[in-house]
Amino acid sequence: MIPVGGEFITNDIAIGLRLPYARAEEIKCSYACANRSIASDKIEIEIQSMGETNIRKITQKDLAAIVQPRIQEILSFVLKTINDFQLDPLPPAGIVLSGGGLIHIDGALSMARQMFNLPVRLGITDSFDKEQSFTVALGLLYYSVRNKIGLNENNAKERAAISFFERAKRIIREYF
Repeated sequence: MIPVGGEFITNDIAIGLRLPYARAEEIKCSYACANRSIASDKIEIEIQSMGETNIRKITQKDLAAIVQPRIQEILSFVLKTINDFQLDPLPPAGIVLSGGGLIHIDGALSMARQMFNLPVRLGITDSFDKEQSFTVALGLLYYSVRNKIGLNENNAKERAAISFFERAKRIIREYF
């Protein structure tokens, strides 16, 4: 389990720029870049900090200065977790990152590839359109149900479990 994720990046943006959390999330998803060296000085983001009446502009490079250290921290937690498994050799197919945090951030995959020295890709599902925040929870739930019940494809229990997942997806879509 990785103790930090995309919400920590959003929180860093909200605190660093004194913005409401929802605006910080919007900025993360639209403009965040994992590495200052690839961020642009030309992309400007208009912000209005809480308690201020003036709108000011920051660059994508300014935003990357806030985001980069947290992404490095998240990826170092991932690397530590991988190393704790003491896999020898490491998986040749590489690492799959899932969830909603890093998926929106330019340069996050290349940073992960560099840190892990392995192939890295995003695990994307079409279950929730572009929203990927629930892929980890849904995957763990699915894995748990399959392994506890010992289902196979011709089993009525499996059909009930699949129906359960469809209901879970519908509820998540409705409320989130």
